[in-house]
Amino acid sequence: MKSHPLDGRKVLVFYNYKDSPKETDKHLYVEDALIMQNELINLGVHTEIVPIYKNIETPLKNYNPDEVIIFNWCEEFGDNPKGHYIVAEYFEKYGFVYTGNTPDVLESSNDKSLFKKILTKKGISTPEYKICRSSRGLENWNIFPSIVKPSGEHSSEGITKDSV
Repeated sequence: MKSHPLDGRKVLVFYNYKDSPKETDKHLYVEDALIMQNELINLGVHTEIVPIYKNIETPLKNYNPDEVIIFNWCEEFGDNPKGHYIVAEYFEKYGFVYTGNTPDVLESSNDKSLFKKILTKKGISTPEYKICRSSRGLENWNIFPSIVKPSGEHSSEGITKDSV
């Protein structure tokens, strides 16, 4: 019988605990992590959620890299909304297997316009785009639906309903 790659390993769901003045923000971070934990448990995977804010070394020291796999649910680190790459640096420093990209890819993805240029130069197909510093220059844009993204934010940070 073929063994499951997780046999004997616990999955740790690392997520950001944001010390936000808005109570709703705090609950959203926890709720998302709990949803992920429940989904994994429903699949029969032994799972634990691990909140981090500014300190990641202390929680990591509680686990053996040979006994766990980390599901990296972190979108920032401490007060740095672009610091998600720092979390991955710690995972690598301590020899953990984790989901997601490497620190260098995560850090460079903070600049969407640079990343688009790199992908295009390498011949990798991406959706049509235009890099603008303001709404000027968009008068002739006619590809819809479109999404306006801040180029200096990672992932979907800064995108709202008004972005579509």
